[in-house]
Amino acid sequence: MPVYLFHQKGTFIISREYPLVKNLNKELIPDRLLLALYLLLKYIPGQGTPYKEIDTLPNSSIGVYYPESDSLTVISDTSRRMNFESFHGDRKKFLASLKDCFVSATDECLGERKGLLAFSGGHDSRCVAAALKLIQKPFIAVSFVNDDPGSKNDKERAAQLAEILNIEHKVLTLLPEDEIHYQDLYTLKNGLNFMYVVFMINFLQELRTEFDDNYVFFTGDGGDRIMQPLFPLHLKLNEDNILPYLLSKQALFDKDYVAHLFGINSTDIDSYLINLLNSYPVPVWTNKYLFFVLAENAGKWSFEGEDRNRYYYPSKTPFYNLDFYKLALSIPLNWKNYGVCYWEFMKVLNPALLKVPIAGNKLRLDTWNYLLLKKCKYFLSNFSYPIKLKKYIVRPQPTSPSIFNFIQQKIEILSKNDRIRELMPHFNSNDLKAKNIYLNKMQLSNLYTVLTMIAEQC
Repeated sequence: MPVYLFHQKGTFIISREYPLVKNLNKELIPDRLLLALYLLLKYIPGQGTPYKEIDTLPNSSIGVYYPESDSLTVISDTSRRMNFESFHGDRKKFLASLKDCFVSATDECLGERKGLLAFSGGHDSRCVAAALKLIQKPFIAVSFVNDDPGSKNDKERAAQLAEILNIEHKVLTLLPEDEIHYQDLYTLKNGLNFMYVVFMINFLQELRTEFDDNYVFFTGDGGDRIMQPLFPLHLKLNEDNILPYLLSKQALFDKDYVAHLFGINSTDIDSYLINLLNSYPVPVWTNKYLFFVLAENAGKWSFEGEDRNRYYYPSKTPFYNLDFYKLALSIPLNWKNYGVCYWEFMKVLNPALLKVPIAGNKLRLDTWNYLLLKKCKYFLSNFSYPIKLKKYIVRPQPTSPSIFNFIQQKIEILSKNDRIRELMPHFNSNDLKAKNIYLNKMQLSNLYTVLTMIAEQC
């Protein structure tokens, strides 16, 4: 979890609440490089905030602060963050242990409260639903439908799973997000949850009108990170190719374009990321990449999402239970190839999970051609040529025209802000149209987030 630290001129603050730390300090100076990293990746790896003055504590930190001398000493052991030692033994017994640990983690997350499961019907939420069913405690699986066409597919798959698993299922129909939803999301985390996830605010607020506070809000966050293969199958990572690979998988924008907007050198971004990768206490570059994904994207950024949720309910995910997390990290990498281990884990949890396709697909998970198709997709995605072609391929995401227009209008208004002109000297919203630069909803949302952070002095 990210823990924020501010220490300057006799003031020492440490807190999980970023807005608290930020708002108690009015003389903060936003950093162009850190803002560029946020726009590029939708989070700031390493530092965690757009200010050099507000740092995030490394894992396993011990600190001593002396008020008399205003001195702070912090000692960290980053090697305790993740254990990449692979399990060696019987596969079936390991999967049984993984199942038992996951069910126990789910029970521990629920405690004595009732459960509300955000139920999309994807791999992760169906696993949590199966575990909740096994512990035989009351819970309700809740899906939503909004004007995003994909939500209808999610709802249909979730309804099929709920019927097969014989669990209570409720569907909320959400009105389109409006400016208040965006303001609420920004206020909760001061920009550290980018605006693309505004639908979660809409969903959570609707949940509170239906259910009181005697619930635990469950998600499947983390499953796609710790159970799925995150490494290239046909590319040996080294210091020369790790950045192109990392950016091809993680970046929302072209690195040179982002550097141009902020008036910085793209080599500064390269140096920052390489230095961060080199700071991880693992020698192999594949493990450095895994460390990056698990520590930055699946760690800090995901827990910012959990912080957002907990303003409405206690928010839990069994995938990040410490015991299960450690066990899942010990899954040998070759077991995870093509997603086979996750498929086996679902089968051990409840074979019925494999009878319903994932939203957007027609193949049931218990058919031989599903695994064959999955293997083909992983095989093709890990060749080197997608890395070179990615910036030329645009995959538009379905979204409501009203939301799309709303974000574009906000970006045009913000682009006239003096603070933005100072920190992003080469940004002009008119250039997007003049140069036929198409941005999908996720890219526009992240741009909107960064512009709002700057206009609000971050």
